[in-house]
Amino acid sequence: MSKNNCLKVKLYILSLLVFFFLITCLTINIPISFQSDAVFIGWKKLLSANIVPMIFFVFIIYSFITYLNIKFIFKGTMNPSYNILEIKDKSFEPLTFLITYTIPLISIDISEAQNTIVLFILLIIIGILFIKTKLYLANPTLALLNYKLYEIEIEIDSIKNSILVISLDTLKKNNRVTWIELEQNIWYVKKEN
Repeated sequence: MSKNNCLKVKLYILSLLVFFFLITCLTINIPISFQSDAVFIGWKKLLSANIVPMIFFVFIIYSFITYLNIKFIFKGTMNPSYNILEIKDKSFEPLTFLITYTIPLISIDISEAQNTIVLFILLIIIGILFIKTKLYLANPTLALLNYKLYEIEIEIDSIKNSILVISLDTLKKNNRVTWIELEQNIWYVKKEN
């Protein structure tokens, strides 16, 4: 898998962090009793009753590690700056992804093995589409972490180019931005001071 595709897969998995958290909360089974004669059921029984939440908890941990890795990548060497000629805010896109894909998946009853398999197949199919259609920047987790999505127009060698960018900064027309290319016409940018 190329470095670019690896980053896209990581961004997709990171985009599902809210989903992983919700599924973990919905499926976790920890018996709680306030009766005086209550006893601990034992680790083996507790763990065997919570296999699905443990799997999703591993995905949550992986998502946090992925976020730290992406933050490290975004701190990399920035390329020379460009002036923003035009800008469109695309920050609504993560909400569209969350509502369209993530929330409906929560209604799948994963207490049955067959439904759990179907859920993972759906997540893989959505992931492939997510990457092929370049929606990996429409990431609800990054939006929660204050990243913003824009489509900007810049001039490179006297040719106007439309670039999809993600940034922690609030960007405006005529701002100068430095950038790291994630793929052709998709950049992470920082506003130049």
